[in-house]
Amino acid sequence: MTISLEKISDDFGRFWTAINAAGNFSAALQELNIKHNSRVELNEFWQQRKVCQRILGKLVRVATQFPRYLREV
Repeated sequence: MTISLEKISDDFGRFWTAINAAGNFSAALQELNIKHNSRVELNEFWQQRKVCQRILGKLVRVATQFPRYLREV
């Protein structure tokens, strides 16, 4: 059986009946519309991570170089 992602709502119905599935068909069909690991969510995650890494890097630099700055002033 071939299921086309472009026509998933039509093909999923055929798949559902082919395997004699039991349960709530409409709820199962709605699950197919949920985006998991979407590019937008991943981009937001990586942007937040970059900000955190940058802040951490600045804190490390302050902690390591500030005492030298105080000695030289």
